Amino acid sequence: MPLMIETFKFLKENTKVNYVATINGDRPSLRPFGDPVWFDGKIYILTNKQKEVAKQIIENNKVCIVAYDESNWIRINCSLINDSDNVEAKKAIINPQKVAFLECSTIPPA
Repeated sequence: MPLMIETFKFLKENTKVNYVATINGDRPSLRPFGDPVWFDGKIYILTNKQKEVAKQIIENNKVCIVAYDESNWIRINCSLINDSDNVEAKKAIINPQKVAFLECSTIPPA
C-alpha cells in the first residue's frame, strides 16, 4: 500500500483525534483536528479560514501532525499548502465559503 494512503487510513480509521502543531509568533501552538479528507490522491485537513490556525499556517506552512491509536504513534512533519481556490475540491468535500483547504506534502528529513 502506498505510504500516503497508509498514512491517511491511520489518521482516518485508527484515531479519533489528530493534533496539528503550528507556530504562533515565536511559540508553538498545538490543537486537535477532526477527520482528514482524501481527495485527488492527497490528504486534506480542513479549517475555517477565519481561525487563528489558518492564519498561522499561511504565515508558516511547516507543521507537525501527531496521532495515537492506543498502540502506535505517528508524527508527520510536513508543509501544508493552501488549496482554498481548488473549486473541484470544494465541490467534492464541503461548503466552499467556510473552509481553507490545506494539502499535506511531506518535508524531507533534515
